[in-house]
Amino acid sequence: MLHEVTTIYKDGRETTEIVHTKPGEQLTIHPQRDGIVFCHKRTFKYKVNKHPRLPICIVYLPASDRWVISPYDIECVPNTKYTDLEIIDDKPKVEKPKVEKPKTWQFESSSGDGFYEVRMTPYGLKCNCFGAIRSKQNCKHIKQVRAEL
Repeated sequence: MLHEVTTIYKDGRETTEIVHTKPGEQLTIHPQRDGIVFCHKRTFKYKVNKHPRLPICIVYLPASDRWVISPYDIECVPNTKYTDLEIIDDKPKVEKPKVEKPKTWQFESSSGDGFYEVRMTPYGLKCNCFGAIRSKQNCKHIKQVRAEL
């Protein structure tokens, strides 16, 4: 875990550094020995904008002996983990239109062996009975629904 530690010394100096600690490890300071007047520790996260195409990753560059957050080349402390990053997505979220359940009507079969359903679709009324297939979607169930509308 990363912490930002701000320290003010007796001689007026002020330092801010990023310190990595292991889980459960305490950050120790020695006020009397080091001449510290004030010390403040807070959790730190690198703020990184989400790249439109490339993934965010932490890499070590041996040629310059440094750790960076790629693709932005932000220098970071060794042992930085992906959980130490706050990825900021500025792209506005596009809400999907809510799909309403199509309006339906049910009719009992005249022969008594089930139900038929008429659905309102973007292409018109559709029925699942055999008469609708034979009559090109102009069965008695569809006619009855049209009369209601």
